[in-house]
Amino acid sequence: RPALASQKMARCPDLRARSGAAVAALTCACLMLAVVSAQEAPRRHEAPSWHPRHATLQPRSHTGVNTGDATLLGPDMAPEELDTEQRGQSDRAKGCDLIFASFFVTKQGGFARKKGERCNGCHEAPMFITFDSARLTNPGACTAVITDTETKVDTSKPGMDKVMIHRFRGMDRTKIGTGGLMVERMKVYNAFIKRARDQGWGAKLIMVDTDIVILGSVEELFVQDPDFDYGLSVRASTPYPVQGGVQYVRPGRYLAAAQFSDYVLRKWLEELGDKEGGFTGDQRAYQQAVAPVKAIVAVALKGKTSTMQVTPPGDAKAGVALKVKLTPPDRFNFVPTGTGATLKKADIRILHYKGGRKEGMFLAYNALKKGGIKAVYELKNLN
Repeated sequence: RPALASQKMARCPDLRARSGAAVAALTCACLMLAVVSAQEAPRRHEAPSWHPRHATLQPRSHTGVNTGDATLLGPDMAPEELDTEQRGQSDRAKGCDLIFASFFVTKQGGFARKKGERCNGCHEAPMFITFDSARLTNPGACTAVITDTETKVDTSKPGMDKVMIHRFRGMDRTKIGTGGLMVERMKVYNAFIKRARDQGWGAKLIMVDTDIVILGSVEELFVQDPDFDYGLSVRASTPYPVQGGVQYVRPGRYLAAAQFSDYVLRKWLEELGDKEGGFTGDQRAYQQAVAPVKAIVAVALKGKTSTMQVTPPGDAKAGVALKVKLTPPDRFNFVPTGTGATLKKADIRILHYKGGRKEGMFLAYNALKKGGIKAVYELKNLN
């Protein structure tokens, strides 16, 4: 509209010639007001100029979140009105170029399990290692715990005093220690991306599990094949080829990343909840949203990054095509086996101590702190 109004402004001399100075002056003044009003309209109501497809997204409500958020996340989690503490955390995030974020929740005093009972998101992994190794190998990187409003985070461990704590309302704490926590994690990831979007952050976001050791720069995830909206790690494994332990989002793509997260979360809640409600539910939801199992396994087998076009149902006519990048796990989500020499040969950047391997995190971390990556490469055992 500003361009159209500007074209009409150019006709003002003709108006003066044909309609008289008074009428022309009034008409031109109105057109000038239209131009100024259009140019000064709040930017939050405009579609981002960097990608035309975003004009098809749902209109933003007065709460600052998409109108579908309350349905997906629950009425308590969706509306973002940050208190003083969380406003300060968000302001810190605005100064970051790269944020390593890990989801962590626990019950007061930890979680007392029965013998053989599985636990997810409890006091199992020394997550300070994840954050401290991230800062050691990615100088200047920020770190963040993303959690609910009740979890107490131990900041006494090395480097934990530097960690931001981003809290979100509305998480179902009865799911702590059960496979049902995975859907709660997906909700918090969704809300975290939307906070970055709505609060004006400009950082690269990498969301990792708490049982991970960072060995090198993760910049390659963002600069290799950079035209993507959401990044996932995949493996040549059926029936769950998508891994949830490493996910990443580019700055400038928060809007599209949130739309993809909405799509996956809705798929899980509406289609898979009764069938895939446990520890692998998020993996199944991502897989079904992105591509058939065979297609994802093929990407992992080739060992090369691939970007898939994903069109959520209902968006096909509008031409919405989200770009989801799939990264094989050989370098950026490696389950440690062998020796340090194995890591050097393959240039492994992220170690993932899944399952019962978590104590092995100390081997790689202590070597990293003592002698840098060279010392890690000299390890005879990684577990």
